[in-house]
Amino acid sequence: MEGELDVATTRSVDRAWHRGFVKLDDVTGQLICFRDATQSETKWSLPLQGADVSTPIPGTTSYGIDADAVAYCIVVHGASFIVYLDVRDAAGKKAWSSALLRTAQEGPLPVVFTKVDSSDDFTFLARVAEVRVDGNKAEYKLLCSCRFFNVAYARKMSIEWAVWHRFSHFAALDSALRASLGPRMHTIAFLPCKREALRTLLRHQLDSDFLAQRRLGLDAYITKDTLLTQKEARKHTRSNAKPKPKPTAQQLAETPQDELPSKAPQAPKALKEAKKKSRAKEEDTRTADAIDRGVTPSVSATPAKAPPPPVLLTATNSDAVSEAPPPTTARANLLAQIQQGAQLKKASVP
Repeated sequence: MEGELDVATTRSVDRAWHRGFVKLDDVTGQLICFRDATQSETKWSLPLQGADVSTPIPGTTSYGIDADAVAYCIVVHGASFIVYLDVRDAAGKKAWSSALLRTAQEGPLPVVFTKVDSSDDFTFLARVAEVRVDGNKAEYKLLCSCRFFNVAYARKMSIEWAVWHRFSHFAALDSALRASLGPRMHTIAFLPCKREALRTLLRHQLDSDFLAQRRLGLDAYITKDTLLTQKEARKHTRSNAKPKPKPTAQQLAETPQDELPSKAPQAPKALKEAKKKSRAKEEDTRTADAIDRGVTPSVSATPAKAPPPPVLLTATNSDAVSEAPPPTTARANLLAQIQQGAQLKKASVP
């Protein structure tokens, strides 16, 4: 948690109420006060593990701090000094008290990523969680979390990984983002790239307090960067990337008739049957005309239904009949009739 609050401490220089940017760092389990929202300069830090978090009781010792002047005050009794926080409203007091009590009881907590809009198909977040010295160089552990929509499985999936980077890598990232995003990066300040000359001269550039301060600044910077880039990516994402859900019956009933999607009218079953009979009749007419002209009719892709086979009379027994093989086309019908006429002519000759 973090935000601008009115703060007072039992330190001699901070006993009057003043404005400060306070952050509860879950990585180190400390309550840290910065001079401004850029989080580039720390005023003080207080370890919270084992601290007492409470509400000031009227009449108790307040070390010269007017705790009754604020309505929603939280008191944190640390090992080195006491901090008074004015959180403005009841909801803020409840949230801050819960987070402070949890950290005081459990100490440093696992890294928590900032919550983002869950409707996005792709989100990327990062935190700077740790610092180490490798040789004569300092490296910072960058924890990354990516959540995306997997088309193959039709569901959202997530993956986390860690990578170590030097301070110069963060400086190169800042230059690239400012060249790409321009004025939108003006509200995000980067840490000074130059170390103090005295610190470098005394070879204190790898001092643990200095590196811890830098880690805090880089953590705040990378958190703001990922939120800004996520916002910019959302602007350029197509709104119709995912299929729209089908309207419910109630939504269709409430939609005006002229706004409903038009559908092509379907032909009734009776009309389809009439068209089928008409095509068959036209095919039969063309076949009969071709037989009358003595022309072999062309075979249609869908031939008409063949008539019953003709009866053939033999010369020896006029009562006996034999059936020709069932014709399959109009041409077969014509050949069968010619054959029948030839046999009748032979039978009539004495």
